[in-house]
Amino acid sequence: MKHITSNKKSGNLKKILAKFRQIYSQHLLEKTTLFPGIKKTVQKLYLSGFSLAVVTNKPGSYSRQILKGLEIDKYFLSIIGPEDVKNQKPAPDSIIKAMDLAKTSPSETLMVGDTEYDIKAARAAQVDVCAVKYGYTPESKLKQLSPNFLIENSEDIFHLV
Repeated sequence: MKHITSNKKSGNLKKILAKFRQIYSQHLLEKTTLFPGIKKTVQKLYLSGFSLAVVTNKPGSYSRQILKGLEIDKYFLSIIGPEDVKNQKPAPDSIIKAMDLAKTSPSETLMVGDTEYDIKAARAAQVDVCAVKYGYTPESKLKQLSPNFLIENSEDIFHLV
């Protein structure tokens, strides 16, 4: 009897997740905005010759739609979601894939992120990591994770590259 209940719960979860994804895909950009200065920073990095990639745990199809809607997708060499790698962040797979696509090495790579998963993935990929104070994780938590750099705003990245 326990096994049947477990399958029923699993089936319900799958239905709920499918419904969530359907609704979310129709409303991706309704309340989504870029952090201040991001578009200008991404443009400047791109025009300066840097290869830029997005590595995310959000499904890649959603991320591509969002970046296109925010009119910054053209600046990225690749947008790598969890379906593009064997293991998602905090595993290093997505960063390693981005480096492979950019034909770059860990010593030439900087991960910029705002979560514990970003910092741990960068460490696992043996690349420097720059945490941003304006993201989703409180500054105190970011400091505990000891990123190589911690910046106030996106323009501060130019002091590092």
